[in-house]
Amino acid sequence: EPLFALLFDDSLQVQLSASASISNIVLDFSPMKQVVLEKGGVARLFELTRAADDGLRVNAVWALKNVLFMASVHVKQAVLKYSSPSTIRALLADRNELVREQAVALLRNLAFPAPSCAQHRLTTRRAAPHEDTMASSLSRGAGGGGAAGDGEFMSSAAELDLVFEAVGGSECLFERLCAILDDTESSRVGTVMQALYVVCNVSTGSERHKHAVFRSGIVPRVISCAKHEDESVRVAAIWCIINLAWLDGGDGDHPSAGGASGDANSTIINSQNARRGPMPLRPSMEERAD
Repeated sequence: EPLFALLFDDSLQVQLSASASISNIVLDFSPMKQVVLEKGGVARLFELTRAADDGLRVNAVWALKNVLFMASVHVKQAVLKYSSPSTIRALLADRNELVREQAVALLRNLAFPAPSCAQHRLTTRRAAPHEDTMASSLSRGAGGGGAAGDGEFMSSAAELDLVFEAVGGSECLFERLCAILDDTESSRVGTVMQALYVVCNVSTGSERHKHAVFRSGIVPRVISCAKHEDESVRVAAIWCIINLAWLDGGDGDHPSAGGASGDANSTIINSQNARRGPMPLRPSMEERAD
């Protein structure tokens, strides 16, 4: 409780230290996620995302992102009760590039399957690993990520619906992601990579989630990123393509051949031909999209 009280301290430096500490402890001790919720930590962190100081906004979004790291669906739903679509959209359009990157990474974690409902699969189709960079690396300006494990997972339909709801609907989500991928030259590589992993995770969902991806017009942009100069961006783009082109057997909530998966193959082929460029090689099953 004393730590949460420091988030209200008059000193900016104290608030910076407290928010960075919370960012770390919610990763190291998963029960702390619920404590942060119950003690008003999440509510206060969302308030701090509107702070005038860039560093404090970065810390606040980073901490919220880490609260969602490996979080249950219950925790994800509870976190979003303190937010609103306008809040998330404002963070995605923040003047500070690192704030924007962490906001996209927050959506990536939101779309990653919770441990209780993750489905291990003996395939190369998977949701992208969580963005789990420790807040302590803020002092180094780092924006990288890490993997949540070696297994292959599919996000549940409920979790993916939360991502849409967080931004105000699928159209709003993909509008923001398209804007990032349209500006890869001036955007941080980390921001582009996180945007691609949001698409990657959404693409593991049901047929209607895949249809939302195709309707958005983002697929040609993903194809373009497969030729990006940065390897991490190329890998992320390839994972998107793998998931979009994947043919599931289909059992109601999951895609089946002839549905969105058929659209995926057509869209990817058409986009590739239009750009007259070869696609990078498909990663092997053992490779990880970190």
